[in-house]
Amino acid sequence: MTKKELRLRVKTEIAAIDMAERRRCAMAVAEAVESIPEFKAAKNVLLYASLSDELPTDVMISRWKGDKRIFLPRVEGKDIVVVPYVEESLAAGAFGIKEPKDVNAVPSDVIDFVVVPGRVFDKEGRRIGRGKGYYDRFFAQFSADRRPYAVGVGFSCQMTDDLSGVAEPHDFVLDRVLV
Repeated sequence: MTKKELRLRVKTEIAAIDMAERRRCAMAVAEAVESIPEFKAAKNVLLYASLSDELPTDVMISRWKGDKRIFLPRVEGKDIVVVPYVEESLAAGAFGIKEPKDVNAVPSDVIDFVVVPGRVFDKEGRRIGRGKGYYDRFFAQFSADRRPYAVGVGFSCQMTDDLSGVAEPHDFVLDRVLV
């Protein structure tokens, strides 16, 4: 299958998941993330404001905002910048994704841990996103010894056996995937 075909197949499968199951999956993934040593050690966590066809992250934000500094990405041109989570400042940004407005970006290197959305994942940490390359460019700015720990999250229907046939050289490989 091509990336386009995989995205379409998963989009259809996600649409069939009811809200109760989405919430249950989000809670289970949040608990699994919390068991990761790198998460326990992290002080600054980059999450994403979920779209309707993504694993809900409001559960994670609510659970972690008292113990961790939460940041969200904001699209600026072809890149994402790291912005502190301020609930009152959230407004629809690029592609209708909620992002903090009127909040200053911080250097990306403050982030210790990143929760990454995706359309399709494999067990090796390969990921197909929505096709714009924002997260690939974000991770490309880090040296191997100072990049944040990256965990892809989603629903079980987003896992596939092997994406090596569609992976491209610039595709960032995640440290772990949880569904």
